[in-house]
Amino acid sequence: MTAVFNVSGNIIAGRGKSLSLNHVNHANHTSFPATVALIFMYYFFYDFAYTTMLVSYTLEILPYNIRAKGLAIMVSLLVCHLSNQ
Repeated sequence: MTAVFNVSGNIIAGRGKSLSLNHVNHANHTSFPATVALIFMYYFFYDFAYTTMLVSYTLEILPYNIRAKGLAIMVSLLVCHLSNQ
């Protein structure tokens, strides 16, 4: 997924190599909105995959008789982590 967004970002920006300090002064300013859109799309798909994988993996590795307790612990730790930031 990262490679897809990297290639499409480079195509939109109209260059064959990644942005470095040499290109900052000569940047294509019309490609900035597309780059921001690709960053938001990347993080949307990343967060969607990470969230579902977190629950799926927790349920997959636990034995059947303690899955509910393990999921409850995982969710409570996640809520504590998110509310503590």
